Amino acid sequence: MRLLLFLLLAVSWTSAPALPPLQLYVELTPAGGTLRPEPGTYSGPVVIRKPITIEGEGEVTIDAGGEGTVLSILADGATVRGLHLTHSGTSHDSVDAGILVKADRVTVENNLIDESLFGIHLSNANDNVIRNNRISSLTDRDISIRGDAIRVWYSHGNLIENNEVSHARDLVFSNAAENRIVGNRIRHSRISMEFVYSPDNEVTGNRLEHNFTGVTVIYSEAITLSDNSTRVDDNWLAGRVAEVRRLDANGTPWMTTEPIYRIKPMWRVLLNGKDISYAGGTEMQITPGDELHIFPPGR
Repeated sequence: MRLLLFLLLAVSWTSAPALPPLQLYVELTPAGGTLRPEPGTYSGPVVIRKPITIEGEGEVTIDAGGEGTVLSILADGATVRGLHLTHSGTSHDSVDAGILVKADRVTVENNLIDESLFGIHLSNANDNVIRNNRISSLTDRDISIRGDAIRVWYSHGNLIENNEVSHARDLVFSNAAENRIVGNRIRHSRISMEFVYSPDNEVTGNRLEHNFTGVTVIYSEAITLSDNSTRVDDNWLAGRVAEVRRLDANGTPWMTTEPIYRIKPMWRVLLNGKDISYAGGTEMQITPGDELHIFPPGR
């Protein structure tokens, strides 16, 4: 009798059904409704095509199993909150991400995104709120072939606020205007923020720590930078900028910089092809158009 009971329990345990894909629950949730899945791990990818809210409350994981983007939001007005999104695909060509937002007025907040190539990808997405998310990339990859923590592509009027980014590649804004990037912490990444053809963005109160580069601005006018802080490792060239002037379309300076560099011993720096050790040292003035090359010991 005891043996029979043990066998019955063993069969019941091994045949317990796995949690179904979250997509099933998403399809059953009506427009305007709220989905609160039972705590646990669900399989992805998942696509939201109607304005619903998903509340994970920190107890729901969507695991894409290394395939594509974990969660795609294609409906205006959707909200995703309190989820753990993990194991996206690994394709840069298809921008495999934790979350893709291709809609307007979406809220993405309080989520954990890890082991995903890209973190949050906004593509032709306007007036969205990306807030209080924790984002990292594929930590087993070299930093140069990880994905961007937040990628804003042809997207305008978004608020990116109080997110925690670590061990990703960059934050990239391409052809993206009038976004507000406020109060984020970005660390152990490559380029903290990069703006390309992206005017009229506000960058305020962000902490940039132990990244290779701070804020890079390329063909982007009227970027407002205020109250940001930067901390770097001694292994990298450190700088603070004032006195290089950039003008907006009306000829008004919007940023002034003056490089004051600290170079780690034995590193070599060439300014316009000349070793600065023999040409004025680190007090040399750097002006727009100058070429600066940095070489570690032995190079």
